[in-house]
Amino acid sequence: MQIDGRWTVVASEPLNEKLKQNSVFVVQVIGWKEQCYLPLGNVIDIIPVGRSLDDGLRILNGEFKVEPTTCTSDEGFSLADEDGMHRKDIRDIITFTVDPKDAQHLDDAISVKEMKDHYELGIHIADVASFVIHGGELDENAKKLGATYHCSGSKNINMFPEELSIKHFSLLLNQLRNVVSLIFKINKKTDMIIGKPKFQLSKITSDKQLSYEDAEEIISKRYKKTPKFDTVEDCITVAYRFAKAQRKIRLVDWAYCQPDDQRLPGKRKANLMIEELSVLFNAKPDPEKIEEFKENTCAKLIPLSFHVHIQVAARTDDIDKMVDLIAADDIHPPLQPVIEAFRRCSSKAYVIRSNSSPKAEVGHYSLNVASYTQASSPIRRYMDIVLQRLLHSIICKRDAPYSQTEISMLCSQFERDIKNAKEYEQKAERISYAVSMTKQSALKLAFVVSIAPNKDHFAVSFPFNKKEQNPYSKQIKEFDKRIQVALDKKEELKRIQLALVEKNALQRSQLVEEIEELERQKLALEKIEELSEEEVKE
Repeated sequence: MQIDGRWTVVASEPLNEKLKQNSVFVVQVIGWKEQCYLPLGNVIDIIPVGRSLDDGLRILNGEFKVEPTTCTSDEGFSLADEDGMHRKDIRDIITFTVDPKDAQHLDDAISVKEMKDHYELGIHIADVASFVIHGGELDENAKKLGATYHCSGSKNINMFPEELSIKHFSLLLNQLRNVVSLIFKINKKTDMIIGKPKFQLSKITSDKQLSYEDAEEIISKRYKKTPKFDTVEDCITVAYRFAKAQRKIRLVDWAYCQPDDQRLPGKRKANLMIEELSVLFNAKPDPEKIEEFKENTCAKLIPLSFHVHIQVAARTDDIDKMVDLIAADDIHPPLQPVIEAFRRCSSKAYVIRSNSSPKAEVGHYSLNVASYTQASSPIRRYMDIVLQRLLHSIICKRDAPYSQTEISMLCSQFERDIKNAKEYEQKAERISYAVSMTKQSALKLAFVVSIAPNKDHFAVSFPFNKKEQNPYSKQIKEFDKRIQVALDKKEELKRIQLALVEKNALQRSQLVEEIEELERQKLALEKIEELSEEEVKE
């Protein structure tokens, strides 16, 4: 360590092959002379490799230079709602959230209100910008991190302190929250939008906090019935019908959904509903590569499908589930190489200021929209807070808080932040998976995507690497628990048996000692009997 400009050795360890192979060395560079090929540095930490998830994440955090925020609510946080006079109180409208199980950072909510010949649907995003002071320490810290870094199997590195995110930002059940709202007027019969949607600042209270599984079950039971507006369950179904109608307008191949690692085909109604109301990423493929892709790759496909779940959906008359299954890439193994080829021919996604160059007019290829931005996750992305501040300036009719030059510079930073956060999440997922496999093996369905010639490896895809992908997963988990209980009981019996053996051994030892003592007493008595009366008296 360095004290008063001088380096002091605080610990030493012999450098051998085993240490080099099983450790990552954190080095602080202190100089690099022109004549030297390598810099001069000091080893400031030695992190073991492959021992635990925590060790792996420590290395990953060092690679990406991220660490938990140390800011507190006193450093750039304000409860004073400066735009409160522009904020509408709509707490009387049925409002709900749909998020992953056990989620605590809830960015968005949906509301539905019945009118005479139409209904209003609201998409509400947590108004983080109303709490975080522009240019304050909390804001600068969030700007530096850029996004929340997700760690599979461990705590996330959040953009804001946990206390603020949950206590003030997150749209939790029965809690008064500030939001930025987008309100649609919708025809009851056709689910078509009437007029133009409008932005507004609002106050809401969530009436129901649902997981995707909860929402999926509600939608599957109700979506074919005549819509009502009396309960939260009714409003969830109305929101799904609206989302489905909008998806059909936006996409020619509306039933298709890109495969991912989180959602199981046939159980994606709730996910598609939320996606349609709040879509996330952007890409634009090269047209020439697309044509080549169609001619050379798609022509070689061999039809193959997975029919079991489709038959189940047919028996329950769940039409949307059947459509999702049939249109899903996930159940067509030969499509896996095609998916990889399509991704390679896609151009790199970029973040750019609107109207700044011809590139800004490209639009979003896969979403089929002319212009697109990200503003639905301000608790987890700094870019969304910047956009909220711009919306505040428009709604409240004041000057924008950023210049065009500042926005252009921020766009470059956002592009880098999003890329880093995504790469971090992928690597954290791999570390978590690798650590879990050292404890217990798992059976996975995999497709070989490509084999590199003259190499000792090949690429595989896990298209069904999703939670509860197996229809018998719950039974398997329960069976595993029973096996573990049985094993625990077996170990307990072993301990009891060992204790009994030890106890018996002790008892046998004590019994032997008692017998030996009796033998000694017997011998003493026999000697006494041999003595004469006079000798006994003596």
